[in-house]
Amino acid sequence: MKKPYIKIGVSHLALALILCLAIGSWQCKTAKQKKLEKYYSMFPDTNIQSLAFQQEIYNEAPKRRYDILHTRLELKFDIPNATVFGNAKITVKPYFYSTDQVVFDAVGFNINNVYMADKGVNNPLKYEYDGKAITIQLGKSYTSKDKLIIGIDYEAKPDANIQSGSAGILSDKGLYFINKNGAQPDFPVQVWSQGETQSNSKWFPTIDAPNERMTQEVFLTVDKKYTTLSNGLLLSQIENADGTRTDYWSQTLPAAPYLTMIAIGEYSVVKDKYKNIELSYYVEPKYAKYAKQIFGDTPEMMDYFSRLLGVEYAWEKYAQIAVREYVSGAMENTTATIHGDDIQRTDRELLDETGASVIAHELFHHWFGNLVTCESWSNLPLNESFANYSEYLWFAYKYGQDAADEHIFDDLTTYLNESEMKQVNLIRYDYNDREEMFDAHSYSKGGRVLHMLRNYVGDEAFFESLKLYLNNKRFNSAEIADLRLAFEEVTGEDLNWFFNQWFLSFGHPILNVSSSYNDTSKQVMICISQEQNTIGANNFILPLAVDIYHGSQKVRHKITIRNNFDTLYFDVKSRPNLVEFDAEHVLLGVINEEKTADEWIFQYKNSPTYFARRQAVLKLSATNGKPSYECLLIASKDKFYGIRLLAANGLFENFAKENNAQVKQVLMLLATKDEKSKVRATCLRNWMKLAEKDENVKEVLLKAIDDKAFSVQSVALELLYKIDPDFGFEFAKKFENETNNEMVTVIADIFSELGSDKESEFFVRNLNRISGFSKYDFIELYGKFLMGRGDEVINTGVKLLEREARNNNFWFIKLNAINKMTQLADLYEQREKDFKDKADKTAQYKVSVSQKESIRNLISDIKKSENNLNLINIYKN
Repeated sequence: MKKPYIKIGVSHLALALILCLAIGSWQCKTAKQKKLEKYYSMFPDTNIQSLAFQQEIYNEAPKRRYDILHTRLELKFDIPNATVFGNAKITVKPYFYSTDQVVFDAVGFNINNVYMADKGVNNPLKYEYDGKAITIQLGKSYTSKDKLIIGIDYEAKPDANIQSGSAGILSDKGLYFINKNGAQPDFPVQVWSQGETQSNSKWFPTIDAPNERMTQEVFLTVDKKYTTLSNGLLLSQIENADGTRTDYWSQTLPAAPYLTMIAIGEYSVVKDKYKNIELSYYVEPKYAKYAKQIFGDTPEMMDYFSRLLGVEYAWEKYAQIAVREYVSGAMENTTATIHGDDIQRTDRELLDETGASVIAHELFHHWFGNLVTCESWSNLPLNESFANYSEYLWFAYKYGQDAADEHIFDDLTTYLNESEMKQVNLIRYDYNDREEMFDAHSYSKGGRVLHMLRNYVGDEAFFESLKLYLNNKRFNSAEIADLRLAFEEVTGEDLNWFFNQWFLSFGHPILNVSSSYNDTSKQVMICISQEQNTIGANNFILPLAVDIYHGSQKVRHKITIRNNFDTLYFDVKSRPNLVEFDAEHVLLGVINEEKTADEWIFQYKNSPTYFARRQAVLKLSATNGKPSYECLLIASKDKFYGIRLLAANGLFENFAKENNAQVKQVLMLLATKDEKSKVRATCLRNWMKLAEKDENVKEVLLKAIDDKAFSVQSVALELLYKIDPDFGFEFAKKFENETNNEMVTVIADIFSELGSDKESEFFVRNLNRISGFSKYDFIELYGKFLMGRGDEVINTGVKLLEREARNNNFWFIKLNAINKMTQLADLYEQREKDFKDKADKTAQYKVSVSQKESIRNLISDIKKSENNLNLINIYKN
């Protein structure tokens, strides 16, 4: 599972706050931490690290009472009514102990018939059903040697269930009917599933636990115009007399039930191949010609990961599909990954951003997560930390070390940001809700921890250990001890200290580092004080590297930090030019270290890593003086775009006042010539701030609008409007049929300020087309536009906002639509008051009263019919 990626805009700041407050999954402190702090305040002289507390919550792995061997599903759909009609035949046996009953998870079903299939005869069985699970009486006791086939005829209506969600997976409905009535023009009708964590039991009966495994057959009967996808191979397609078609999918290798998937819609399917394995890319027809540009690295990824791990891709096929209104980033369903529709990009959009990280992430899950699955959600990092780290591995292989290092540095930043609000163990058994596991700890911190482990044991041992782990637990579930034991078997070393410290404890070290040179003793002294960012955390054992530079010569020293205070001495021949602490830049933590400007300049010019150059550029950006300025000029031509961008920002923010002409020249060069669109767009914006009064501003912006990258084009249009609103407004009309979301957002912003009723068609067309997170910002701008419009345009807007408030998959988009409707009702209420003060009650007054009451009644009805817990709780408050 790839967490959803949301580009933060102005309105998204509010969205982020809403997500945190409503979901409540990002706790500021764990119960354990609060208890530690309480005891610490009561007994200030007590060694806090010696205090032990019994956990209030322990989430054990699901008990294996029964074992599903195989599931056969026959499914038909009433899409307009969001209903699935199913027949499930489940081959099951007692796991070990004999039993006379079996229990399946089945949420919100209408059960029509339950029976045991035996030699062609369906023998009815007694059962009890509480709306969440079905308990079936088998008639006699069976042993673990007996295989039973239990049949269940049912109907499921996932839309009718109470829904919840988390920051990682925004809804737990299980099965989603998109544009089910076809009421939204220019928007496809689709059906797709999302099983993780335990939501597949909302559309088929199963044992919905990560430590269950089964093979499966899925028969999907759909309208002939639709294409289907499910796990495994498509073995047959039979056209039926009623205009439907039945597709038969079969997966013969066992996987966890949450990895079962189906998808239905109108797609183009583009074929590819890895060795003898079929690859397929399911995209909306208009993206078919770009499919291999989007997914075309997949065969190379499969080859690289197979060789790197020493374990070949194990499954029958690999398909990837894009779906609308997807409730997460992407999902690694076995052999059939689901992506959100933002993975679909044209050739021009691919200039700004590819989907390489998420494509690698979901593919790598087919080893870590699918081939070997976490036995419980407490062990989720065994799935997600590895998938997160695969992004680094792929970037290093495909794009170079600098690109990989930038990516993994972003992981560190993501974790450190979350750590200010939340500190928990990586492997944690005391969560309140399993959805809490989908956080920056399981993903970003976990990936960085694996990077440290790799650095400690070495590449050969690291990948040999992963190979052993995958082979030992192949087609099975695992816990963190299994990973540790594999590493210990390969390396011959007891690694409890590493796993206890990083996987089974919380927090990270904060190191305060200073170095000095003693000319008399010819020694470098490094003083390190170690702090923890969390009360109750132990000192960390930190194997690190120190590089000491004399000119171009570098000597590396391996060290280990263990104590609150450590002092290290190194013999040298003369004063070094630079002492670089944590020279391999692997530490998951914070290092505070002061250096002179000369040392930072030397570091930029001589230490080769992205991390060292990045650190030097940022420090020099905050350091006055000509040497710093000249080094930043050099860095603006760095081989890696990320460093060029940091240097350009440093020049703009700290040196433009004294060096305006030269800084403008540097920014203009990068804005027009840099190979990376991100650099061009950012430098164009910064150049504009310095050159706003220059005569050639409009000429430069008009040239930038011709840039092939939408990121640059959209910035140029935004800035053109800023310097000349009337000209920018008319110019924006030339692009109003553009479908790129960045361009659409800029145009919507312009139209919301200067547009008239004539621009209503633009908003209607795009609200019907846009999906995903981009719709949140668009609704924000649409609401702004509607506030100055006539009644007819507002009525159209209210209908569209009502549709989103009732039907959108994302509860926060529903909430935003409600908020815009509320603003419109408030607008009419204000108009009512304005007209009420006049002597005679005009028609305008009556219209205002009617419109206000109509909109408020709609809002009330929407709130009453809502079944999403997040929204229900918000409405209550």
